[in-house]
Amino acid sequence: MNDADATTLVTELFDRWYTPLVRYAIRSLAAHDQAEDLVQDVFMQLYQALRSGKCIAYPKAWTLCVLRRAVSRQLQERFRYEQLGDLEIAQVWPEDVADASTVHTLLSLLSRREEEVLLLRL
Repeated sequence: MNDADATTLVTELFDRWYTPLVRYAIRSLAAHDQAEDLVQDVFMQLYQALRSGKCIAYPKAWTLCVLRRAVSRQLQERFRYEQLGDLEIAQVWPEDVADASTVHTLLSLLSRREEEVLLLRL
């Protein structure tokens, strides 16, 4: 599919389908900003898939399926994070990790997204 066709398809689908998808994500996540981000990412993935030549027979169903998977991943991450929060701080951050170089080394092991989440949490 060429760029113009992909853009037209995604734009039309976005205009009709964005609000219902955001509502679905909000009901599932109870977080408006996170829901909007996920839906926008799904539309970007759709555009990229169409541009790469992937044959998507039912784009509306494809977007819902991809969104459901993204919501599920978010809920799993949230559950893991909440479980981690229940641990003793000594288990997560031992006292011998007090110097700055060790902290910097540990932070460098995080992915960009994990670092962003940690900074937002702080």
